[in-house]
Parts: sequence; C-alpha cells; structure tokens
Amino acid sequence: MLLLYILSLWALVSCSPIDSIDTTHRLLFSGNEGPHPNQLVPPSIDPIAVPIQQAPVFRQSCPVLNGISNDNSAPPPVNAALAPASTQTDARVLMFPLANYQGTPKVFENVSTNKCYNTEASGFGVEIAFELAAQHSSLQKDFSTHFLLFGREESKLSQTAQRIESLPEISVSIAPNFELSSVQASTELLISQTKRVANEIGIQNIRSVLVIFNSGTTGDLSKRIGDYDSVSEISSYYSINLVSFTANVSQLVKYLHSNQFQSVTLVQISSLLAVKPYPYWSLYASAKAARDMLFGVIAQEYPSIKTLNYAPGPLDNTMQASVVSTIGDPIQRRIYSDMKNEGNLVNMNSSARKLVHVLSNNSFVSGSHIDFYDE
Repeated sequence: MLLLYILSLWALVSCSPIDSIDTTHRLLFSGNEGPHPNQLVPPSIDPIAVPIQQAPVFRQSCPVLNGISNDNSAPPPVNAALAPASTQTDARVLMFPLANYQGTPKVFENVSTNKCYNTEASGFGVEIAFELAAQHSSLQKDFSTHFLLFGREESKLSQTAQRIESLPEISVSIAPNFELSSVQASTELLISQTKRVANEIGIQNIRSVLVIFNSGTTGDLSKRIGDYDSVSEISSYYSINLVSFTANVSQLVKYLHSNQFQSVTLVQISSLLAVKPYPYWSLYASAKAARDMLFGVIAQEYPSIKTLNYAPGPLDNTMQASVVSTIGDPIQRRIYSDMKNEGNLVNMNSSARKLVHVLSNNSFVSGSHIDFYDE
C-alpha cells in the first residue's frame, strides 16, 4: 500500500494591490497570524504503500518543506497506528503543493523513513514538508515515499526536491508554473498531476492521502475595509485566496472521492484571524474564515474525508517583518515588534512539528480549527 500527501503550501505577502506585487515579496509560508488572545500581553500521516523496488521515481519540479522545532531536539515519534504492518513493503505518496506565488501546492512522495533535517530551506510549507519526511524516515523503514511538489518557480522547487531526495527511498516530482491567479489553470494542473502520479503508482496501491493547502496572500494591510477605492483589487484578492482555493479543493475532492481513495485527510493552513477579528485584516480574515467553513462543510458532506484547519501561530518569518512595516494599526505594530524583540514569535519548526504531531495522533474532530497554542 502507499501513502499520498497533497500539500498546498505557498503564501505571498502582499502589501500593495495584487497586480503590482514585487517578486521580492513572494515567499513560502503559512497563514499570516494576528496576535493570539493570550499574547496581547506576550506570555513569558499515513503514507501510501507500494513495494519500494516498484515505486516509480518522478523528477519534475516542486518545493519541499523543512523540519520543525523550536530547538534542535528530535521530532516526536509518529503514532504507531499510522505505520503499516512490519511485514509490508510499501511506498508512500505525499502530495505537497508548494507555490511561491499564486499556486495551489501538491506533493506526492515515495519515501522510506529516515531522519531528515533541513536548515537552509525557508518558509512554513518547506518546514512542514521536511518534518513529514523526517517523521516518516525515522519510523517506516519498509516504505518508500514520493513527493509531488507544486510551486511557481522551478529553481526553488528543484532545490527543495534535491534536499528531500537525499534521504533513502525518497523520490520527488515537481510541478512549476502553479499560479493561483488563474483559477482554471491552477485547478487543471493540480488535478492532472495528481492523476498522473496516482495512475503511475496505481490507485489500488495508495493506502492514504494527505493534502495540505498553504497558499494565500495577506492583502494590503495599510487599509481598513472602507479604504479600498478599487473594486478590482478586492475581486482580485478573493479570486486568488478564496475562489482558486475553493475550485482546487472542489475538483480534488471530486477526484479523490470518485476514485475511492482510502484514508483521505485535507489540511488548510488557517489563522487565528479566521475566528477572531482584528482591524486592517478585512480581506485576509474573511477569506480565512470562509476557507475554515468550507472545510467544515466538507467534513459533513463527505464523512470518509477528514479535514483540519490549522492555525500555526504568529510565525517568526519574513511575513511578520512585512506586517510590522505595513499594517495600519499602531497597536498591532507595537505588539508584533515587542513579540519579535522579546523572542515570543513562534518558531516555524515548532509549529510544523505541532501540526505533524496532530496529524500523527489523528484524534482531532474532522472540520475543526486547531491553533498552535491549543493543548
């Protein structure tokens, strides 16, 4: 049997109209986080299996995730329930869509389990990918895994793929030119590549599927909702962050459900702002809330598909620096600055590890919203 992970793991900091975003503001990361309620005063997966020797090796283009932890300690053990019987020789397929800009991520991976740590890759999506690879490498010696990575820039996808491929029994495919700005093109690329990999491996050999969506933009944080003069700016924002996301999810659910894939889990990187409003986050927060609700509805419509909305916390990354320099609310600017200076922002490794731990335990309620700070 084989495990399939599909991750949509790219995000973009946008502090100006979408059409004029500079490429220097494009990066891989999870959702933008508002201050957690407890931090207004800062507080002091199961792989798809196929015989390793039979697992195809794909080499296209896609970014990969990197390891997780606030420290250098080893990742927590994966729930043994996620591991196949020791007598099985399986290949895992992980789909991790990782786009730098306007792209829904996808990743299939055939990988055996060994520890993998990435110290150079950047972005929350990359952190998640490497943490997943590390967990699988340390647990399942009889599995091979294949990552299918989606992103905008082939060079960055290739760099990530090379690091992941350095692990034993891991192969990677990359799918560049993944643009969320085009609803139809991004959806077609997601589905066509998913079908290609699944067909080459054999749907009957795929034991479970994990899909992670980490794509999005912050929007212009200098504006309140009444400050937008351009209707097209609002339309463009929702097209990238909600319409493309919904279309991607819709067609992926249709494909996975109609082909009766086993043990399907969908994860979207959410935000505290999906459940708690803050000024100057009107477009971002409303889009995140809608995405959360969509996953809640999917959990009701498709009991066989498990969904999770994961809020990673206020991450210590390039996005936070951009938020501090552009947000129109002086109170939030001060809070974020203080959190950075006092070392209270969340380390990306720690948050990615928390997500993998939640997925490994697999005890969360389908359709629920889980925050990094939740017990």
